[in-house]
Amino acid sequence: MKNYPAAVKSGLCLLVFAFAYSLSHASQLGKEMNDADDELNVVYANVLSGLPSPELKEQLRVSQRAWVAFKDAEVALHANLYPESKGGLFTRLELTEQRIKQLKSIGERTSGFGYDQGQ
Repeated sequence: MKNYPAAVKSGLCLLVFAFAYSLSHASQLGKEMNDADDELNVVYANVLSGLPSPELKEQLRVSQRAWVAFKDAEVALHANLYPESKGGLFTRLELTEQRIKQLKSIGERTSGFGYDQGQ
């Protein structure tokens, strides 16, 4: 580094560290989101296949499409309200985890459906 005062050098080091930490945290959050998306897809498919009637299956499809629209709207809102939240990833992760629980609950209440399949 050039002959900058120690306080400037120290501040730059802290800034670089904070940026690196932020990237690392965002990367971890992105991995958690990908894992949650994968789990959501598996749980949804398992619950859908375990429903006893075509009518219930269609109702779940309609419900899932509505949930996706709601999730996307919430994520957009939170991304604009809190731009430092990495594009609403925290909101997206939270809503996805909640949906997984909802779907598992539906699956558990469906006659003959179990959650032994890797869950």
